[in-house]
Amino acid sequence: MALTQVKALGIAADSIDETKLADDSIDSEHYNDGSIDNAHIADDAIDSEHYVDGSIDSAHLADDAVTLAKMASGTDGQIITYDASGNPTAVGPGTDGQVLTSTGAGSPPAFEDASSDTLSFRNLIINGEFIIDQRMGGSATAITPSGGVDYTCDRWQESNYSGEAGRITFQTVSDDVPNGNYRKALKLDCTTAMGAPSGNDWMGLAQFIEAQDVRFLGHGTSDAKSFTLQFWIKSTKTGTASVTVLRHDASREYVAEYTISSSDTWEKKTITIPGDTTGTEAAMDNGRGFLVSFSLFAGSSRHGTLDEWRAQNGGYTGASSNQVNLLDSTSNNIFFTGVQLEAGDTATDYEHRSYGDELARCRRYFQNWDCAGYFAAGGATSAGASIVPCHYATEEMRATPTVTLPNTTSSTSSGEIRHSNHTGSTPATAGTIGVNSISKCGFNVSGTSFVSSFGAAGNTVYLYTDSCQIKINAEL
Repeated sequence: MALTQVKALGIAADSIDETKLADDSIDSEHYNDGSIDNAHIADDAIDSEHYVDGSIDSAHLADDAVTLAKMASGTDGQIITYDASGNPTAVGPGTDGQVLTSTGAGSPPAFEDASSDTLSFRNLIINGEFIIDQRMGGSATAITPSGGVDYTCDRWQESNYSGEAGRITFQTVSDDVPNGNYRKALKLDCTTAMGAPSGNDWMGLAQFIEAQDVRFLGHGTSDAKSFTLQFWIKSTKTGTASVTVLRHDASREYVAEYTISSSDTWEKKTITIPGDTTGTEAAMDNGRGFLVSFSLFAGSSRHGTLDEWRAQNGGYTGASSNQVNLLDSTSNNIFFTGVQLEAGDTATDYEHRSYGDELARCRRYFQNWDCAGYFAAGGATSAGASIVPCHYATEEMRATPTVTLPNTTSSTSSGEIRHSNHTGSTPATAGTIGVNSISKCGFNVSGTSFVSSFGAAGNTVYLYTDSCQIKINAEL
């Protein structure tokens, strides 16, 4: 009799394997729910061709069943997000310093350059594009080196070792700036050439930064941070030049080179300087912290070791042994702008501060008052009476300043302070005019000892100015 039925009891365990089954002879209706689990599926036994679209959804995946190792490979720096259709998509990678920015609903975010508006207060240099010029007023001003410091426009000093032969006329200009992106530049016009420098010959353009403003960099500690200097330069003379950063409290310096490649061409330079863990930490005070100095020429005794912190070389900052003489001809012009010093090893966009903000910062160190007309009334009616007006600084100054009055001879010349009465007359004998009670916030100007006939009854006496300037100096 033919065998028509074989019951399960008649089949030995494991006697039927895949070789006894025709292709596609078993489909989904022959499986009990849950009868096939991970233990019955060999690694890589099921690939994408065995799945019907939508056959595996979240209900079929246990929590944490898909790990990073099971995901497709991508590009370093990419981020997975979703597009307008809700489908996953990869964004990026961006470039160094960029941030991930929302582009609004309906599109994935994107990597973009950080806005300078979110990076305020980075620049430790004040007046880095030379827009404030209280001393020179935009005029070409010749400065004669005298073995020390002479200020040009606000916060910037011409410094030298001792009466160098080279002479410069300084001027702020707005008609020659790089790419039209800066408001002004400082022009250095060589008017007397400097011969081959030797020994301690040295001259530079420099700016001091307060100690309390650089203390956060942690120099002199194990947590010392690097910082980055950037600037634009245009020079008739080409070659290797140098810039030095001096840590005043520790008497340590770092000399770095840069190359002026093309004559009379604006070039941007960027230099990153590592943190210095040696020496005294910057004081938490309003004294000298860092000095940034661009060397114009240097004798051999001024040369320093490149690209490392070391003990300061004498009383003035050092320079590269390859330093070109930028003042070797009266045909030489040098321009600077866009000077920025910031924490970190990346140069961000230049921080363009408002004119008012930059002016307020400069007035902490120097104020120049233009005065004209009646400076102060006194109401004096007898000889020797005092006129003592109090004047307040427009910004509290860094320290108690030095106040310089113009000529006080009580003549009738322009550019002076003198006694005057309500008719505009000047006393025959000059009185005494001076400054007292000086503080960071203001000072008194006193006018006394005019002759009795000039201060007769009913004859009010004034201090009168005629196109003069009062200079208030609290520079570092």
